[in-house]
Amino acid sequence: MQHDENTTPEAAPTLLDVIGDAVESTEEAPAEEVPEPEAEAPEAEAEAPPAEEPKTEEKPAEPAPAAAAPAKPEGDDDLSVPDDLKGRTRERFEKLTNSLKATREAEERARTYAENWRKTIESTQAPPEAVGETLEILRLIHSGDPAQMGQALDKLEAARANLAKALGRDLPGVDALADFPDLAEEVAAGELTKKRALEIAQTRRVQQATQSRQKTQTEEQQRQQAIDTNAAAVDSLLAELQRTDPSYSARMQVLQPMLRTIAANTPPDRWTAAVREAYGSIQPAAPAPVQRTHQPLRPSPTGAGPAPGKAPANVLEAITAALG
Repeated sequence: MQHDENTTPEAAPTLLDVIGDAVESTEEAPAEEVPEPEAEAPEAEAEAPPAEEPKTEEKPAEPAPAAAAPAKPEGDDDLSVPDDLKGRTRERFEKLTNSLKATREAEERARTYAENWRKTIESTQAPPEAVGETLEILRLIHSGDPAQMGQALDKLEAARANLAKALGRDLPGVDALADFPDLAEEVAAGELTKKRALEIAQTRRVQQATQSRQKTQTEEQQRQQAIDTNAAAVDSLLAELQRTDPSYSARMQVLQPMLRTIAANTPPDRWTAAVREAYGSIQPAAPAPVQRTHQPLRPSPTGAGPAPGKAPANVLEAITAALG
């Protein structure tokens, strides 16, 4: 056992000897070359910092592609093709997404087109009927039918005459004083010059146009006020009926489809009376109260017994129930 222990220490010196020999071989062979690599080493180390600086400069440059990775043209994330889709499933998904993208692009083009048309029409400051008349004239002009093109010419001549009268211009074929016989008589009698008569006629037309516009605005305001006032009166009537009539819910189901007809065919000041009359003509169904009276303690097998007698909490709830 002791001899075995002696062999192990002998093996250990042998390893040390090998290491020593290796160190001695490096010291003996390139003894003069050692300083050269040492001199180069600092130079390499001196050059290393500048070499590392561009690397540090490249690292901040790397996030740039990372930020650009979520490219904008890809559109919505829900349209991106999942990587795990293969084969025909992937083809179908791509077809569906492409079709959806095309539809969205078409909708955007249509929306832009409509918006441009709206702005163009609004920029004319013309009423809807005038815009429609202008488009009709364009249709007649480009119809290629001589009869329809003649109708377009007549319309244009009428527009020309109206515009000349509005401007007070005495154009060929246009009698600018036709609408004002008193001025025409004064011109014929020599009491008024034609130029002065045209100026007076133009002033009168401007006044008439202003009065007509003001009258239209006033009538529209009155009409809207009547609608708001009488609609509120109908709401008050329905709220009162809801509080006082146990059969309100059942009657409203019948009345609801009639309200639109009443509003369309009856003057606003008659809405409340018409709704009250229509409501009173509706006969509520009686089976539900009879079931509760004769069998108050027997539960309904379907659970629908109490529902018909329950009145909605408000008008909106009643309308919702009537619409189903």
